[in-house]
Amino acid sequence: MLGKLEEFFGKHKKLVIIGFVICMAVFAGINGYKHIADSKIEKIDYTRFRAMLDKGEITEIEYSQNKEYMTVVASHGSRYKTLHPRYEEFRKEMLEHGVNLKAHADLAATELMVIILELVIVSVWFVVIIYSQWNTGKLRAGDIVKKSDVHFTDVIGLDEIMDDINLYVSMIKEPKIGRKIGARAPKGLLLAGEPGTGKTLIAKAMACEAGVPFISISGSEFAELFKGVGAKRVRQVFKIARRHTPCIVFFDEIDAMGGSRSSIKADSEDVQIINQLLKEMDGFTPTEGIFVLAATNCPDKLDRALKRSGRFDRQIIVNPPRDWKVRKQMLEFYLKDYKVAEDLEITSLAKAISGFTGADISMICNEASLIAITKEKSRIDMECIEEAIDKKVFKGSRSKNKQHEKDREIVAYHEAGHAVMKYLCGEPISRVSTIGTTSGVGGAVFGQEGESQFVTRDKLEHDVMACYAGQISENIKFGSVTTGASNDLTQATKLLKGYVASYGFDTKIGPVDLMYLKEEERAAAHIVTDRVQALSRIFYDKGAGLLENSYQLVEVLAEKLLESETMTGSEIEELLDSVHLINNI
Repeated sequence: MLGKLEEFFGKHKKLVIIGFVICMAVFAGINGYKHIADSKIEKIDYTRFRAMLDKGEITEIEYSQNKEYMTVVASHGSRYKTLHPRYEEFRKEMLEHGVNLKAHADLAATELMVIILELVIVSVWFVVIIYSQWNTGKLRAGDIVKKSDVHFTDVIGLDEIMDDINLYVSMIKEPKIGRKIGARAPKGLLLAGEPGTGKTLIAKAMACEAGVPFISISGSEFAELFKGVGAKRVRQVFKIARRHTPCIVFFDEIDAMGGSRSSIKADSEDVQIINQLLKEMDGFTPTEGIFVLAATNCPDKLDRALKRSGRFDRQIIVNPPRDWKVRKQMLEFYLKDYKVAEDLEITSLAKAISGFTGADISMICNEASLIAITKEKSRIDMECIEEAIDKKVFKGSRSKNKQHEKDREIVAYHEAGHAVMKYLCGEPISRVSTIGTTSGVGGAVFGQEGESQFVTRDKLEHDVMACYAGQISENIKFGSVTTGASNDLTQATKLLKGYVASYGFDTKIGPVDLMYLKEEERAAAHIVTDRVQALSRIFYDKGAGLLENSYQLVEVLAEKLLESETMTGSEIEELLDSVHLINNI
């Protein structure tokens, strides 16, 4: 019976609520109407009633044996209320006076039924509320227990972490592997990294390769209106997991439910959720065969107790692919389902999309196909995919309105300044674009990553000078600067802050990590600010001198960009090499 009631409320909860509201409105309306009608009848004392009766002014009386008052209708149509005398001869006396009597049925039973009906409706409503609170947060195994069909072959560009992942999977599949030497699989594995790097994909692939059920739920699903529901859901997740062992429990966006308790009110719902999660993952709770995975973009926001040994024993950082060869594999993987032109230069594209995640690469491939349809092309060519990359980088579509000629010239010399500075510093260039977009961005220089993952002092200095080179070029050519360099200045300041405060590159400060000092130590902040300002002027002047001595290269490249708008790195190098060769002759 309870199961059928639960099913009925689950399917028709809104209907029950609407029906209850309508019934209560009807009863309220009836009672209100009766109250208003009764309140409009004038009440008179019994003496006046007798006087009116003796004068023959009473024509009708409405009464009930259980009512204290009776309603009197006068000959002129007015209605009055007066006390009802319950002596035996009253009816006979009224009939002798020619008064018409209307004796109503006993209303007590009817009113009792109304009261009972109202109580039933209120009780049903109470049950609905209790059920709603009980059912809110209730998880069903069919909703969260899934079978993953993602294999490790679908996970590209994460070779650096796959050894750890494979070991984890092996210990899930064969616990005996660890027991031979007394080892056990980590209870919790935290996948941290930028959005779109493939954390969820890894979790699904692990469940598929291990051949175990995949219990997946987002951290945001634990926040509910009713207090205590989030903690209840945590208990239910692990209760379901115990019925499906061995299994993988995956909490996506765990920072939404496992944030630091130091920044939350002690009696809040979030604290209850975290405490329950800590309890479930604690070593005293029987979790044999339950392997917990979690993904987050913000590992620093997680509660420290959650990351301690015995809960999330291991943390794996999932970064965007640093090697252009890996990005090339991703491009080939995502483009295999599209029709592409034979002259598509995937290698140069892979070098141009430094910092792109797997999700970004998937997006630009699909965007390129949409652009090809718009341009009525049968295949994706370089133009389509470059425009898709521009959409991602500039966060806008290419503008159809031609820029004013003066603006085009400023953008060309600005971007040429960036490119030539990179060329002079020996830094690789992938592509330069001066095409305007709807977001207002005028152009960009796409660089390439070096062979090493480390950044040297010289490399960072070159990057800072390259940031300033666009504004320097504007000043040399036009005698003034524009707001187009605002983003360049932001990037240069960010690099210089790391140069001074974190990397120990500044010889005056020495090998000290100033960022480690507490924020309230204002002296450290002043030191960083003063040194960043001083170094910005040093590198700006150094870059200006270097660019002034080779400004012919900027002139040649800017003129070419005004003509073609987009150039590849090889085209730029060939052009600048030829100018260098002529000058040396």
